[in-house]
Amino acid sequence: MNLYWAGDQNTNWGLNDGIKAAVTVMGHMGLSGYAHGHMEIGGYTTTWDGNGVVNRSSELLGRWGELAAVSSVVFRTHEGNVPQVNTQFYTNSTTYSWFSYNARMFASLAKYRRRILETESKSFGWPLLRMPVIYHPDDEAAKAISYQSFYLGSDLYVAPVLDPARTSVKVYFPGNKQIFTHIWSGTKYHGGQTARILAPFGKPAVFVVGTPNNNDLDDFLQFVHQENGTVIRI
Repeated sequence: MNLYWAGDQNTNWGLNDGIKAAVTVMGHMGLSGYAHGHMEIGGYTTTWDGNGVVNRSSELLGRWGELAAVSSVVFRTHEGNVPQVNTQFYTNSTTYSWFSYNARMFASLAKYRRRILETESKSFGWPLLRMPVIYHPDDEAAKAISYQSFYLGSDLYVAPVLDPARTSVKVYFPGNKQIFTHIWSGTKYHGGQTARILAPFGKPAVFVVGTPNNNDLDDFLQFVHQENGTVIRI
């Protein structure tokens, strides 16, 4: 099958070849007809700059795991090309716990992903991760979005945290008639609105779009209900 791989991103927060680039690559490949996409959680390529080694931190690994849980058809990490200098999911109890949490979040979306892959992807070639411009071609702000947010299928809208030391994210809600419901708080936002959304570790900014006509999000929303009080520390 055409399981597109986003490439050997650097183990950093970078725009051109880090965590942000993974989102952009998957979005563009979706537009190119690759319906099945995934990334290496935490990146792969360790590099050196004028300050020394640029390696994977616990925060980067955890945030990348959150991203993969709500964007990819496969949940897969990699030790990287220099494993000993990078944080791994097995580094300590904290990294292990956060990785396990993200894996369970990914699993909770199984029914939703399966429905999309077996219907929209199989029949029409539509990708799982969809750039906002697909649904809002006349929205100038939506057309300018590359990595900041995306649709997961048609029923979820995601704005991942892709910068270090951030516990919130600025989100633009595209369109002018749609309602977006924040899964963690229940707060509703309107298309055309921009808002600052709290996104502590383990709680990526995810929104239910409108009122879905099926129940394949039930397991995901049950996960949200059970984990809403969970606090992740690094």
